[in-house]
Amino acid sequence: ILAVNRASSGLFETGAMRAARAFFACWITDYNEPLEAFLDEVGVSADTSVSIMLFEDLDGRPIGALVVPGVHPGPFRDAGSSPLPSLIQEALEERLGCPVAVPHGLSGHDLNLTSRRECEKLVRALIEGLAGLKGPFNTASPVSRSSGRKAKACCQLFGPVALTVLTTAPEPSEDFPREIEAILRDEAAKIGLSDVVVVDAHNCINGLTDQEELVEEFSEVASEAIKKVVSLPQGPFKAGMARVRPPEFTVEEGMGPGGISVLALEVAGKRYAYVVVDGNNMIKGLREHILAKLAELGFEDAEVMTTDTHVVNARLLVERGYHPVGEVMDWDLFSKYVLKAAREALEGLRPAAVRWGRVKASVRVFGEEQLDRLCELPVRALRAAKKAVLGILLPVQVLLLALAFLL
Repeated sequence: ILAVNRASSGLFETGAMRAARAFFACWITDYNEPLEAFLDEVGVSADTSVSIMLFEDLDGRPIGALVVPGVHPGPFRDAGSSPLPSLIQEALEERLGCPVAVPHGLSGHDLNLTSRRECEKLVRALIEGLAGLKGPFNTASPVSRSSGRKAKACCQLFGPVALTVLTTAPEPSEDFPREIEAILRDEAAKIGLSDVVVVDAHNCINGLTDQEELVEEFSEVASEAIKKVVSLPQGPFKAGMARVRPPEFTVEEGMGPGGISVLALEVAGKRYAYVVVDGNNMIKGLREHILAKLAELGFEDAEVMTTDTHVVNARLLVERGYHPVGEVMDWDLFSKYVLKAAREALEGLRPAAVRWGRVKASVRVFGEEQLDRLCELPVRALRAAKKAVLGILLPVQVLLLALAFLL
C-alpha cells in the first residue's frame, strides 16, 4: 500500500488507495461522499454557462424548454454531475410547469462537476436566471441543413438566436471539442445574430473515434448551415412539447430517469421535431430508424439527441460499462414511445414565442490537468503494485476499472 501511495504522490496530495476505496464505495454501495470529497479536493473552479430556450404561448404560459449545459454529466452512476440532466429537468419542470429537455452541450469529462453540491449550485443559478431571459421572440425559420465528409449540422432561427445541432451519424462519435462553440458564436455575431445555442446530438456510437479532426469540419459545416438559415424567411410558429417515461427500460439498459422528450414545432405549415432521450449516446442506426418513423408521422425534418447522462454508467461489467440507447432495447417498442411523445406534442401545438438566455455560474469541475492526473493514477499504481505484492492487485484493478468507466 505504501508503495502504491508513494508512486502516486506526485499526482495528488492524497494517495491512490484512498481513491480506490472511494470509487469502490460509490460503485458497489452507491455511497458517493468519499469519492465526491476526493474530487472536490483535486478539482478546480471554472466559469461555466448554460443556455436556456423557453417556449411559451402568446399569453406567456410555458409550453416547454430546452436547456443546454456547458458542463459534462459524469463520471458515473450518481457521482458528480452524472445525474445533472434529470436534476435540471425535475427542478425546472417543477418551477415552470412544462416539459423540459436537457440535450448534451459541447463538453468533455474535464468539465464533470465534482459533487452533487456543485450540481445544486448550477440548478439554483438556472432558476434565478429564468427572470432574466431575453425576448419574447415570436418568429422562427424553417430548418436548414449542411453536411461534410463526416460532420452534419441542422440549424433553426428563433428571432436572433440560432439553435444548431451537430452530429456525425451514421458515423460514430463521442463528445465533440468545445472549441467549435466559440467559433460558431463568433460567426453568428459577424452576421448579426445575438447568439447560437450549440448541441452535440451524441446520437451514434460504434467504437471510439478521433474527435479533434472534426473541429475544422464542424466549424465549416455549421457556419454554412447558419448562413443558409439567415437567408430564409422567419414567420409566426407553433410549439408543443411532451415527455414520456418508458417503464420497460431501466438504467441498466441505458435509459435514464428523464425518459424521452419531444419538442414539436410548426413553421409555415411544415412540422419539425427535436427528440431528446435521457441516455448516454445511441447505438448506430437507431437515429435513422426514428427519423423514418417521424417522417411517416408528417414531420418535414427532425433530429434525435441524447443527454449523455452517466447515471447509466458503471452498472454493468460490459466493454463500455454501460449500454448506449438501443443496444439492448427493442427498437420497435422504443419507437412507439418516441411517437407517443411526438403525437402528444403535436396535440399541444399552439402559437408560440421563445425567450432565451445564457446563465453563468462558477462551479468546481475536474479540470483538464486534473483529469489527466486521474487517468495517470491507476497506471502508476499498477506499476507500483507489480513491484510490490500480488495482494495489492485487486484494489489497483478497481482503479483501472474506474478509469474505464471514467472515459
